[in-house]
Amino acid sequence: MLNMRLFGKSSPKTPKGNDVSMQDVPKARRSFGTSMHSKKGQMLAQYPAFSILPTSFADMGKDGIYPLIRPYCYATIKDGEYTITEPELTEEDRKLFAKLKRAVMQILDVSPSSVKNEDALIKILEQKFQEVLALFNIPIEKDKYLKMIYYVYRDFVGMNEVEPLLRDPFIEDISCDGVGANLYIVHRKFGHMRTSIVFSDEETLRDLVVKLAEKCGRYISHADPLMDGTLPDGTRVQATLSKDVTTRGPSFSIRKFPDKPYTPIDILNFKTSDEKVLAYLWQLIENGANMLIIGPTASGKTSLLNSIAFFVPPTAKIVSVEDTREINLIHENWIPAVARTSFSGTDVGEVTMFDLLKEAFRQNPDYIIVGEVRGEEANVMFQAMASGMTSISTMHAGSADDVMKRLQLPPISLPTSIVETLDVIILMSKSTDLATSSRRIRSVTEVGKGLALTEVCSWNPANDSFVFNKDSFVLRRIAAERGISEHVMSESIKKKENILRDLKNKQVEWKEVANELMNYYKGSKKTEIPKIEVQKPEAIQEPKERRVEIKRVQMAKPKESEVKKRVNVEVQGRTKDTSDSTTKREDTQKNTLNTNEDEEEIPVAKQREVGNENDSTADAVNEV
Repeated sequence: MLNMRLFGKSSPKTPKGNDVSMQDVPKARRSFGTSMHSKKGQMLAQYPAFSILPTSFADMGKDGIYPLIRPYCYATIKDGEYTITEPELTEEDRKLFAKLKRAVMQILDVSPSSVKNEDALIKILEQKFQEVLALFNIPIEKDKYLKMIYYVYRDFVGMNEVEPLLRDPFIEDISCDGVGANLYIVHRKFGHMRTSIVFSDEETLRDLVVKLAEKCGRYISHADPLMDGTLPDGTRVQATLSKDVTTRGPSFSIRKFPDKPYTPIDILNFKTSDEKVLAYLWQLIENGANMLIIGPTASGKTSLLNSIAFFVPPTAKIVSVEDTREINLIHENWIPAVARTSFSGTDVGEVTMFDLLKEAFRQNPDYIIVGEVRGEEANVMFQAMASGMTSISTMHAGSADDVMKRLQLPPISLPTSIVETLDVIILMSKSTDLATSSRRIRSVTEVGKGLALTEVCSWNPANDSFVFNKDSFVLRRIAAERGISEHVMSESIKKKENILRDLKNKQVEWKEVANELMNYYKGSKKTEIPKIEVQKPEAIQEPKERRVEIKRVQMAKPKESEVKKRVNVEVQGRTKDTSDSTTKREDTQKNTLNTNEDEEEIPVAKQREVGNENDSTADAVNEV
């Protein structure tokens, strides 16, 4: 209901002090003289239009002042403190604005979240705000009107007091410890800083926490006071609502991620790595090596994971599994899976990372990317490694030795034979020695048989450089599996290093980086296919005719008595033969004897025929 006593006025057609329902709002509007619809054009012409000017963060002012919501809100950095400057309202104006804001909420018939176009939503809010002003006959100056419309925009479209901080691209982390405590941020250039924002009212802070949960699509209450979610732009939010959980009152932590995905060129510009290390990682990812990125909290693990994911071939199928959405890939053939909490505080409707990883097996991916492994989901991921699916993930750990211990101890408890499927461990670190809030790849370690750890390259903090300590046995193994020489593998890495160096010098955007890497894979596929020359049918040579040279040998003359004896045995075995056949066989034997007497040379084939009847002749052929 629209409370007419918000402004100390009562409806002319209702007793003073009573509430007016939403059905009586048109009557209340008509009671103020001229109809609201007839004066709409006059109202819009009376106040200036509210608009947000485009803001550029390319150059920060020398005095540490730069716009956030131009021209109404600015940030000032001085003496290690971050100050937000917004339009000033007097105490009386603040009270008036609070009443106007509640009235706008009561007559607003459109959900702000349902309007996707921000300019259209601003016009709707302006119209409703002006209707409230005309409804209660509250004249205000033009400058005061723009100030109040700014706060309407900030609270309805944005996230209330923290909206300016969310607009700052240099801020990485926002934390609120409770009521009466200043908000702290992590600035990309100046590190940890204290802000001028303080929530002195517990109800205001609680409303903001509930609003954050609604924006994340999660539910938070005193019965379930913990919330972990993601805003539509990918910003990660963790919040508590109940005072008995966090004794200083409601609290929240916001981790921001850029709208544009991190690229390998961003990693080079931030000096997180150099071209040689990234080319080495590129070669590993292209050939399906399993990787684990480790490091402490806020050391840049997820940012590095997003950037090196650019090296995955563009046609490969990727399945990512997370509990909170943080990974942002450019690949089209990509299935992003996010875990889901239960609906009613039980296990009903809950989808865990373990469940998603098991289902990923059936989706037949080429690459599995897991946001972070903590418990039982590590078993499934390492089973994927053992089954030949390339896996890349992150884990909280301080060194490669700590990772080996965590993987083999409860609650993960993996056997050594499964852990050996891991190829490379990348250790990230957050250093404040060289520059504020700087991240570096501290070391790259390869895992061998028996969990032998070999540090291939490391970061030298003395001169902020990267040094390769030993040759990579993983690359040697890949070269042997691919059937290529180590020289070809080395030349491929040098080619990738030159590509990264050229892209860094050109200072290209992320889309151009993606296009260049796609062109690389297209070109590499063309060169990898061997050329096979196929001869035309008429050019095919017929096989040469093979000639068998038959040698002639001289046979020894058999004895006449032995021949007659063998003929007589054969004749006796054929008792049924006629006398004519016997006479013919005798004639044949006589011809054979005559031929042998003449000592003629006969072919080898004839020798074999004779050999069947004459043992001595067969012995002579065998000797030949």
